[in-house]
Amino acid sequence: LFEATSGELMSSAVCVIFDCNIYIDVAEALGFDASLANLRNFRTASRPLQAEIDAFQCVLAGKFGPYDLKLGSSLHIKDTVQHELSRLPEWSESSAKSFLDQFHDNLVDIMLTGFIGEEHVPPLDHEDGVVFGTCHEIRNTPGIVQTILVTRDKQFADSFKDVPSHTTVLHPIGFMKLCDAAQRMLRRA
Repeated sequence: LFEATSGELMSSAVCVIFDCNIYIDVAEALGFDASLANLRNFRTASRPLQAEIDAFQCVLAGKFGPYDLKLGSSLHIKDTVQHELSRLPEWSESSAKSFLDQFHDNLVDIMLTGFIGEEHVPPLDHEDGVVFGTCHEIRNTPGIVQTILVTRDKQFADSFKDVPSHTTVLHPIGFMKLCDAAQRMLRRA
């Protein structure tokens, strides 16, 4: 994951894709009018939620070892998050759309807007299959050397723990451990 030639250092990137559940958790924590300042300053006693917030902060830092760090997403992910948020009692369709227009659209570096095929990989359901398909499409983007999907779906993450794949699937805490290792490696270099 961290191997690179000097030519790759300038233009290569690792792309992180957050599963829908991460966006929903962060939206509920930050509220309707979430901003980058809210994200940077947010602290909670909940270790899993803090790991999700920290994962966004790590992506905002923009570096992953010797690589640039990019945030990838798709219209499918954005639409799913909007739909799920609008089903929550305290969120309306317009507040969910506003949150995503402000938060999601301002953070995402690589956005897929066309059709994304579902990857039929058990135990993925349709939703997870399309998110995983997003990862596959982004992995095929020139300059992307690795894709990492961050999800709190334990079954999803565990299913790909020891399986070779185009994408590394991690829980937010696992992703933060990987980010910390990348930073330590960079400091040693």
